[in-house]
Amino acid sequence: MRSLMLLPLAMLLGAAATPDEAALDDARCLIAIGQLTAAEDKTVQQAGQLGAQYYFGRLDGRGVSDLEALLTQAAETMKPEELDSTIQRCGAVLQERGLALQAIGERMTAKAKPE
Repeated sequence: MRSLMLLPLAMLLGAAATPDEAALDDARCLIAIGQLTAAEDKTVQQAGQLGAQYYFGRLDGRGVSDLEALLTQAAETMKPEELDSTIQRCGAVLQERGLALQAIGERMTAKAKPE
């Protein structure tokens, strides 16, 4: 019975040692989207820079204490064949959030116009 009571504590301690899955996913996105900054096309480079800043901000907002260790772990666990699909998945999030921000801006502009 006592060992069953210690199991949740052991699980919590183990969970504390590993990064949050969402933070690890954001780190993978930062790495993948960051690859776009090496593109020859200036538009793609700019998209990579903006995307990397977005995912850096997400990680910063999550309070990641050791960003370098997290990015290292993400890079070590990413497979080269996953790069394109990760860019697509993370890019879709960027597009969705960009559209949401645009819609908010449009609504705020409409509210600010005098009638």
